[in-house]
Amino acid sequence: MCGIAGLLGVDTDYIDQSMTRMVERIAHRGPDGTGQWRSHDKRVALAHTRLAILDTSDAGKQPMHLESHDLHLVVNGEIYNYLYLREDLERSYGIQYSSNCDSEIILHGYAHEGTAFFKRMNGMFTFALVDCKKKLFILFVIASVLNLFMYVIRIISLPSTQKLNHSLLLLSPLNGRLIDRA
Repeated sequence: MCGIAGLLGVDTDYIDQSMTRMVERIAHRGPDGTGQWRSHDKRVALAHTRLAILDTSDAGKQPMHLESHDLHLVVNGEIYNYLYLREDLERSYGIQYSSNCDSEIILHGYAHEGTAFFKRMNGMFTFALVDCKKKLFILFVIASVLNLFMYVIRIISLPSTQKLNHSLLLLSPLNGRLIDRA
Protein backbone atom coordinates (compact mmCIF):
# COMPACT_ATOMS: atom_id res chain seq x y z
CA MET A 1 0.00 0.00 0.00
CA CYS A 2 1.34 3.44 -0.92
CA GLY A 3 1.84 6.23 1.57
CA ILE A 4 0.49 9.76 1.17
CA ALA A 5 0.99 12.95 3.12
CA GLY A 6 -0.19 16.51 2.71
CA LEU A 7 0.30 19.77 4.54
CA LEU A 8 -1.11 23.24 4.20
CA GLY A 9 -0.42 26.36 6.19
CA VAL A 10 1.50 29.61 6.38
CA ASP A 11 4.71 28.51 8.12
CA THR A 12 6.80 27.34 5.16
CA ASP A 13 9.79 26.36 7.32
CA TYR A 14 7.55 24.09 9.36
CA ILE A 15 6.13 22.57 6.17
CA ASP A 16 9.66 21.86 4.87
CA GLN A 17 10.70 20.14 8.10
CA SER A 18 7.46 18.23 8.46
CA MET A 19 7.36 16.93 4.90
CA THR A 20 10.91 15.63 5.16
CA ARG A 21 10.06 13.75 8.36
CA MET A 22 6.72 12.51 7.07
CA VAL A 23 8.25 11.06 3.89
CA GLU A 24 10.94 9.34 5.95
CA ARG A 25 8.27 7.78 8.17
CA ILE A 26 6.25 6.35 5.26
CA ALA A 27 9.18 5.34 3.01
CA HIS A 28 8.63 1.62 3.75
CA ARG A 29 5.16 1.87 2.18
CA GLY A 30 6.53 2.89 -1.20
CA PRO A 31 9.51 0.84 -2.36
CA ASP A 32 9.00 1.93 -5.98
CA GLY A 33 9.68 5.64 -5.54
CA THR A 34 8.92 8.87 -3.74
CA GLY A 35 7.56 12.14 -5.07
CA GLN A 36 6.77 15.56 -3.64
CA TRP A 37 5.05 18.72 -4.85
CA ARG A 38 4.90 22.24 -3.43
CA SER A 39 2.59 25.06 -4.47
CA HIS A 40 4.09 28.24 -5.91
CA ASP A 41 3.61 30.07 -2.61
CA LYS A 42 5.11 27.06 -0.73
CA ARG A 43 2.06 26.90 1.57
CA VAL A 44 0.74 23.57 0.30
CA ALA A 45 2.70 20.34 -0.02
CA LEU A 46 1.89 16.80 -1.12
CA ALA A 47 4.05 13.69 -0.89
CA HIS A 48 3.69 10.11 -2.06
CA THR A 49 5.64 6.91 -1.56
CA ARG A 50 4.83 4.51 -4.35
CA LEU A 51 3.98 0.85 -4.48
CA ALA A 52 3.48 0.44 -8.25
CA ILE A 53 0.76 -2.06 -9.15
CA LEU A 54 -1.36 -1.02 -12.16
CA ASP A 55 1.11 1.15 -14.07
CA THR A 56 4.72 0.46 -13.14
CA SER A 57 6.08 3.01 -15.62
CA ASP A 58 7.21 6.52 -14.72
CA ALA A 59 3.83 7.77 -16.03
CA GLY A 60 2.20 6.42 -12.87
CA LYS A 61 4.41 8.40 -10.48
CA GLN A 62 2.77 10.68 -7.93
CA PRO A 63 1.99 13.36 -7.09
CA MET A 64 0.10 13.48 -10.39
CA HIS A 65 -0.61 16.78 -12.07
CA LEU A 66 -3.07 18.13 -14.60
CA GLU A 67 -1.23 21.32 -15.47
CA SER A 68 -3.97 22.69 -17.74
CA HIS A 69 -6.24 22.93 -14.69
CA ASP A 70 -3.51 23.45 -12.05
CA LEU A 71 -4.57 20.26 -10.22
CA HIS A 72 -2.26 18.14 -8.07
CA LEU A 73 -3.06 14.74 -6.54
CA VAL A 74 -1.81 11.95 -4.28
CA VAL A 75 -3.75 8.70 -3.91
CA ASN A 76 -3.56 5.61 -1.75
CA GLY A 77 -5.75 2.60 -2.49
CA GLU A 78 -7.61 1.25 -5.47
CA ILE A 79 -10.52 2.46 -7.61
CA TYR A 80 -12.30 -0.74 -8.62
CA ASN A 81 -14.35 0.71 -11.47
CA TYR A 82 -11.59 2.85 -12.96
CA LEU A 83 -11.63 1.10 -16.37
CA TYR A 84 -15.32 1.91 -16.83
CA LEU A 85 -14.82 5.51 -15.64
CA ARG A 86 -11.73 5.91 -17.81
CA GLU A 87 -13.61 4.84 -20.93
CA ASP A 88 -16.62 6.98 -20.03
CA LEU A 89 -14.48 10.11 -19.53
CA GLU A 90 -12.58 9.41 -22.74
CA ARG A 91 -15.83 8.98 -24.70
CA SER A 92 -17.59 11.97 -23.11
CA TYR A 93 -14.74 14.49 -23.08
CA GLY A 94 -12.12 13.15 -25.50
CA ILE A 95 -9.54 12.80 -22.75
CA GLN A 96 -6.05 11.65 -23.66
CA TYR A 97 -4.49 9.79 -20.73
CA SER A 98 -0.79 9.87 -19.97
CA SER A 99 -0.76 6.69 -17.84
CA ASN A 100 -2.59 3.43 -17.25
CA CYS A 101 -2.96 4.27 -13.58
CA ASP A 102 -6.36 4.33 -11.88
CA SER A 103 -5.39 7.52 -10.02
CA GLU A 104 -5.30 9.63 -13.19
CA ILE A 105 -9.07 9.41 -13.64
CA ILE A 106 -9.55 11.48 -10.48
CA LEU A 107 -7.79 14.46 -12.06
CA HIS A 108 -9.75 14.27 -15.31
CA GLY A 109 -13.07 13.44 -13.64
CA TYR A 110 -12.76 16.38 -11.26
CA ALA A 111 -11.61 18.73 -14.05
CA HIS A 112 -14.74 17.95 -16.10
CA GLU A 113 -17.41 17.10 -13.52
CA GLY A 114 -16.21 18.67 -10.27
CA THR A 115 -16.74 16.93 -6.96
CA ALA A 116 -19.82 15.13 -8.35
CA PHE A 117 -17.39 12.77 -10.08
CA PHE A 118 -16.26 11.40 -6.73
CA LYS A 119 -19.66 9.77 -6.17
CA ARG A 120 -19.10 7.67 -9.29
CA MET A 121 -15.95 6.02 -7.97
CA ASN A 122 -16.09 2.63 -6.25
CA GLY A 123 -13.20 1.21 -4.29
CA MET A 124 -11.10 1.54 -1.21
CA PHE A 125 -8.99 4.68 -1.37
CA THR A 126 -8.00 8.00 0.10
CA PHE A 127 -6.77 10.99 -1.84
CA ALA A 128 -5.74 14.59 -1.42
CA LEU A 129 -6.40 16.89 -4.37
CA VAL A 130 -5.18 20.47 -4.60
CA ASP A 131 -7.02 22.79 -6.99
CA CYS A 132 -4.77 25.86 -7.16
CA LYS A 133 -7.14 27.84 -9.41
CA LYS A 134 -10.04 27.51 -6.98
CA LYS A 135 -7.75 27.51 -3.92
CA LEU A 136 -9.18 24.20 -2.69
CA PHE A 137 -7.56 21.38 -0.75
CA ILE A 138 -9.87 18.38 -1.05
CA LEU A 139 -9.49 15.27 1.07
CA PHE A 140 -11.66 12.33 0.10
CA VAL A 141 -11.78 9.10 2.10
CA ILE A 142 -13.74 6.01 1.16
CA ALA A 143 -12.03 3.29 3.12
CA SER A 144 -12.46 2.20 6.67
CA VAL A 145 -9.29 0.09 6.57
CA LEU A 146 -6.92 2.89 5.57
CA ASN A 147 -5.61 4.93 8.48
CA LEU A 148 -6.07 8.65 8.20
CA PHE A 149 -5.21 11.12 10.89
CA MET A 150 -5.84 14.84 10.78
CA TYR A 151 -4.08 17.11 13.21
CA VAL A 152 -4.56 20.75 13.95
CA ILE A 153 -1.28 22.21 15.06
CA ARG A 154 -0.37 25.46 13.35
CA ILE A 155 -1.35 23.92 10.05
CA ILE A 156 -3.56 21.09 8.88
CA SER A 157 -1.70 17.89 8.06
CA LEU A 158 -3.06 14.80 6.42
CA PRO A 159 -0.71 11.86 6.93
CA SER A 160 -1.86 8.43 5.83
CA THR A 161 -0.30 6.28 8.54
CA GLN A 162 -0.32 6.18 12.29
CA LYS A 163 3.50 6.25 12.31
CA LEU A 164 3.34 9.88 11.24
CA ASN A 165 1.76 10.81 14.57
CA HIS A 166 5.10 10.75 16.27
CA SER A 167 6.97 12.80 13.65
CA LEU A 168 4.31 15.50 13.68
CA LEU A 169 4.30 15.76 17.44
CA LEU A 170 8.09 16.00 17.53
CA LEU A 171 8.08 18.86 15.02
CA SER A 172 5.11 20.72 16.41
CA PRO A 173 5.67 23.81 18.51
CA LEU A 174 2.29 22.98 20.10
CA ASN A 175 0.77 19.73 21.26
CA GLY A 176 -1.04 18.00 18.41
CA ARG A 177 -4.64 17.03 18.99
CA LEU A 178 -6.22 14.17 17.11
CA ILE A 179 -9.47 15.55 15.71
CA ASP A 180 -10.54 12.96 13.19
CA ARG A 181 -9.78 9.35 12.56
CA ALA A 182 -11.21 7.44 9.63
